[in-house]
Amino acid sequence: MSILVHRFLGRSRFVQELVEYWQTEHKDAMVACDVEELVSECLELDDLVQHAWKSLSDLLFDGKIDDVETIGDKMRMALAKTQNALSLVNDAVSAAESRGHNIAKAEDFRTIRQRMDLVAEEFKETWPTANPQLAQQSLAAYRRGEYQGTEDLLREAQGFGSQTDH
Repeated sequence: MSILVHRFLGRSRFVQELVEYWQTEHKDAMVACDVEELVSECLELDDLVQHAWKSLSDLLFDGKIDDVETIGDKMRMALAKTQNALSLVNDAVSAAESRGHNIAKAEDFRTIRQRMDLVAEEFKETWPTANPQLAQQSLAAYRRGEYQGTEDLLREAQGFGSQTDH
């Protein structure tokens, strides 16, 4: 699964590099076919984004990801780079359209940009993150003896109460 996330991260970097290259090469003259190429690349990237997120979320909820934090960090970075690149491409599309160019698949691009925002939001809401402060507080409470053992938790969950209640 790490390969899929690494592929996504690499592809998002590639799109960002294309946009940056295009911006430096076309400061004064906007070429509609270059903008269309950027849009096409973004549409292909969307397929990878959707595939990566579906695969990762399925594996996460099946408990099949060993290093949740590392995979999450890479995914977070890839999502941020992708959103940044899509924002830059959106600016290029808008500028080309304002100059009277008809950009092929511009509406499809706008749709995938919204989908990308939804994926990023869903990732943020569902992917577990480490909370060092909470971990320290829990460890301190454990050391003070403020915890329940697994047997007590199970009895309580089954409605029997813990043995320490008796």
